[in-house]
Amino acid sequence: MNMIHDLWQDIRHALRSMFHNLGFTATVVLVLALGIGANSTLFGIVDAVILRPLPYPESDRIVSISMANEDGNDVGRLDDPTAQLLAGSALRNFDAVALSNGTGANLTGGSAPERVAGARTSASFFEVMGVAPVVGRTFTADELRKGGPSAVIIGNGLWKRDFGGDPSVLGRAVQLDDRNYTVVGVMPEGYDYPNDAEYWLPLPPSEPMAGGGYMYVDVIGRLKSGVSVPGGVAELKSVRSRYAAELPSDLQSATLRAMTLHERAYGNLRPALLMLLGTVGCVLLIACANVANLLLARAAVRRREFALRTALGAARSRLVQQVLVESVLLALLGGAVGLALPLYGMPLLAAFGPDDLRSVPDIAVNGGVLVFTLAVSLGTGVLFGSAPAIALASGDVQIALRNGGTTLLGEGGRTGPRRVLVAAELALAVVLLTGAGLLVKSFINFRGVDPGFTAEGVLNATVTLPETRYESAVAQEQFFRELLSRVRAIPTVESAALSSITPLGGFNMIRRSDPNANSPIQLAVPQFAVSAVGTEYFDVFGIPVIAGREFAEQDDARAEPVVIISESMARAAFPGHRAVGEQLALGDDESYTVVGVVADVRQRPAQAVPLPMVYRPRLQAGSSTYGHISLRTRDGTDPLTLVPALRAALRAVDATQPLSHITTMEALLSESIAPRRFNVLLLGSFAALACVLAAVGLYGVIAFLVAQRTREIGLRMALGAEARQIVLAVLRQGLRVAAAGVVVGITASLVLSRIVEGMLFGITRHDPMVFVAVPLLLLGVAALAIVIPARRASRVDPVIALRAE
Repeated sequence: MNMIHDLWQDIRHALRSMFHNLGFTATVVLVLALGIGANSTLFGIVDAVILRPLPYPESDRIVSISMANEDGNDVGRLDDPTAQLLAGSALRNFDAVALSNGTGANLTGGSAPERVAGARTSASFFEVMGVAPVVGRTFTADELRKGGPSAVIIGNGLWKRDFGGDPSVLGRAVQLDDRNYTVVGVMPEGYDYPNDAEYWLPLPPSEPMAGGGYMYVDVIGRLKSGVSVPGGVAELKSVRSRYAAELPSDLQSATLRAMTLHERAYGNLRPALLMLLGTVGCVLLIACANVANLLLARAAVRRREFALRTALGAARSRLVQQVLVESVLLALLGGAVGLALPLYGMPLLAAFGPDDLRSVPDIAVNGGVLVFTLAVSLGTGVLFGSAPAIALASGDVQIALRNGGTTLLGEGGRTGPRRVLVAAELALAVVLLTGAGLLVKSFINFRGVDPGFTAEGVLNATVTLPETRYESAVAQEQFFRELLSRVRAIPTVESAALSSITPLGGFNMIRRSDPNANSPIQLAVPQFAVSAVGTEYFDVFGIPVIAGREFAEQDDARAEPVVIISESMARAAFPGHRAVGEQLALGDDESYTVVGVVADVRQRPAQAVPLPMVYRPRLQAGSSTYGHISLRTRDGTDPLTLVPALRAALRAVDATQPLSHITTMEALLSESIAPRRFNVLLLGSFAALACVLAAVGLYGVIAFLVAQRTREIGLRMALGAEARQIVLAVLRQGLRVAAAGVVVGITASLVLSRIVEGMLFGITRHDPMVFVAVPLLLLGVAALAIVIPARRASRVDPVIALRAE
């Protein structure tokens, strides 16, 4: 009871003290709110992305099985033969292995046609995921056989949007790509794996995947209870090794990989988020050091009070408890105010972060964030309250009473702990600013890379035709020709083109060179990309034609096979002489005449070296139901204003076909740099905050030193010292503290810079410019923080100073 009574007394005393010192309280609470709030915000993001399991039963047992090529890069999928073998094998370490293939279809029959994402899934797919329909059932064995009944499972959103959530939806028809499918089940709300799917179709065993070729199959497996991911991978490799020799040569050197489904979905966000969480942790430590300095300064005023209480018999432990109670209350108040940051900051970060972050569900303040904030607040209160508590409880009572409480740590008012705290703040600030500087310079290099095209004024959209209606190449070509003609007739359209690929849209087809082929390119380029593009393609994207010509309408299936190649392809295939007019073999028993050379285009901005490209005329590349429509506007017209006109042009050709993936090239370019921009903005902001807090801390220490040495300074000036000498003395004292912190910070940065090494572009982690600029910046900021108290010291009136204590 006495302990509770004492604690209640300390709380009441602390609240009264905080109320009577509102300025001090507000300052401490604001500093702590920034530090704790930033940590709570980042923790909320980390919790949603890294710590929170996927919304599937025992999701940590679900693994994604993929393949790594000979370069060690994970390709995310498996070749058909391996996938079918694994799915059909009796595996000891897996409950089941399932296949899926992302697809899409035109959904018609509603108020307007729309393109929806879907997937084809094998028999055990929903068993592996551990998810069952909320209405209806999964596929039967009859539906999973080739030529079986046309069944579909629909997503919850599609069920509510097109069927009003009617439970009697089972047995009704859904029209996908002009084919009717019978609804047999409805999945739970929020379930859309894979491919943000809104529908699921059966995938019959041994049926070739949509798209053909290798690596078009997503494979997942559910590990048996107690089996580790490495254990599962070892068994998969053993099964695959039995038939590796039968695989195509370019797959034999590949190896199997497995990772949890959570890691597959969000693993690329993990390094940046953990780095940012560590960054805000450093900011909080700096905030704690600042608050500890404030409390140490305040403790100097209260030292006589504590000395009297000690002389009257108060236990030192009781005094320490009182100081810690006040510190914890300040931290709790700071944490409560700081909750405003995650409350508004988490949705903001999710909305403006990279696409991977925007796809994470339920990023909001929840119980976990509240518990974390409470824990951090309590820990912070104990952390910054320890130094003043120990200082107040450990001094000599007689000295404190004799000096009237104006010294803090004994005779002479030693300020060693405060200097150490400030040096530590500056060291942490150097580490954060160095990391931010490396990322900023890297981002500048990244933005400075010429992508090879002009993004301004370009609109992209996609049209995918159903084969049931457009089965023949003639029908497909007639559709796209009429659509393109109508698009080009829009008054504000300068040029328009059809293609199988657009810049930043990935690679349509990557081919590996065959060293036995009779072509110079096979000896100089290990791999290259092939894309089918129409007339005006290079005009639309502003890709310069370096030599030769663009494609013309005459480059159709009846004409001589021709290609346009990129500049890097021309250098590799025809070194030392003109490429235009030369013959090129692409490994398909056909010889192509090079009619043009264009500038290199980076299909991915992070490419250090652009992948060599071969462009074929769309009319010579064979029939296709898929096409990108790209148009460039004239006179600075906003491309998005042309979306209604583009839709009208499509309706005029075929009102049942939807337009999908509508976006501008500027938006695609912005999205491609979003992860780097996100890291730079957050780390830069936190580093700047750390720099300001460290400068404030240094200012506080120097101001306190000047106040403590008022009598000494007055005596020096009375004996003839000049104001300039006083200023230099104070500057030297302050800069010694700053220099010590900077040296420690640079040393730590040399080691810790490896954390951001994988995020750099065009620079090393020990970039000399950054490692010189950051210390100079910190020392400059420190000098400015010292100037004000130094100038104040130089104006001390010797008479007044000598009369002071």
